[in-house]
Amino acid sequence: MYQQVKPNQNALFESLKKPLTKLIQARNSFIDLTQSNQRIEPQIIESNQQAKKVTEIKERSHNILFYFIKRYQIT
Repeated sequence: MYQQVKPNQNALFESLKKPLTKLIQARNSFIDLTQSNQRIEPQIIESNQQAKKVTEIKERSHNILFYFIKRYQIT
């Protein structure tokens, strides 16, 4: 029922075991990073939108300030 492993097959397996283990670890790390990015990406998008709103409000307030300075000739 079970097939006997020949000595040269065993040597081949042993020689491939370490590189395959590293490859599997690298794949798992990549999967972890991908999942982490999927959790973080929405937060980054939200932060960017909030920063954009802050910049718009800042620009509007400067425009209003300059309007009053120009209109009432405040120096």
